Amino acid sequence: MIARERTVVVTASRHLGYVNEEFASAARPTILAQPFNRGTAAGVLYPAHWIIRHDLGAIVALFPSDHLISDDATFMAHVTEVITWIEQHPEHMVLVGAPPTHPEVEYGWIEPGTSLGDLSTGAVRAVRRFTEKPSLGQARMYLEAGHLWNTGILVARVATLVRAGRRTVPGLTARLSRVTRHVGTPQEADAVRQAYDLMPEENFSRAVLEGCSDMLAVSSMPRTSWSDLGSPDRVMDAVARMRTRPAWASRLLPTERVAAP
Repeated sequence: MIARERTVVVTASRHLGYVNEEFASAARPTILAQPFNRGTAAGVLYPAHWIIRHDLGAIVALFPSDHLISDDATFMAHVTEVITWIEQHPEHMVLVGAPPTHPEVEYGWIEPGTSLGDLSTGAVRAVRRFTEKPSLGQARMYLEAGHLWNTGILVARVATLVRAGRRTVPGLTARLSRVTRHVGTPQEADAVRQAYDLMPEENFSRAVLEGCSDMLAVSSMPRTSWSDLGSPDRVMDAVARMRTRPAWASRLLPTERVAAP
């Protein structure tokens, strides 16, 4: 379990009320609110710059919020092993890959390379290539070749993550660097807003991961189900696989599709 004081939740300012409500009766982590959307690169690198200000040697694990994992304990045991591996290989960033079941064109695909080391669940491999949202023909080739889906879950030293951002999205990184000196001061909120006003919009997978594949490694997720609940169809597919359907899903006709409640 990750301690509350070492947890950072990143959200949009317009969703801050919902997030505050979520933690109203629980131990509250640090919550960083982005003034507005500047893409997923900002969503990852803004908290990385905030963390590095507080702990230069920190190892961070990135968990997207809209995923379904069937076995939390097995999954987190795997993440803990990856963290231990990163302690010995700080120059790498490890993506957690999922074994694909079909030629999905809305995910990133990871081509594993040579073995860099072993975990109890298998090898940590170099990344030959990372491809974000390929064509259907490419996805079919990747499926047949044994590539992995990118889950968006990443483990790295925060300094390595910031270095990857500096190399691939220098304009965005320069704006966030200017915020760092104001962290913990009354000027922090204004500095963040100004940075977001001026920074370019960038996609983390396409701009950062595709641009630094030589820094990446990949570890295949252990035997557990994973789904990105980023669309109504994926939500309903996940519900269909559950042994116990939630009450809200049981009321739907087979042809109905809804977003997650």
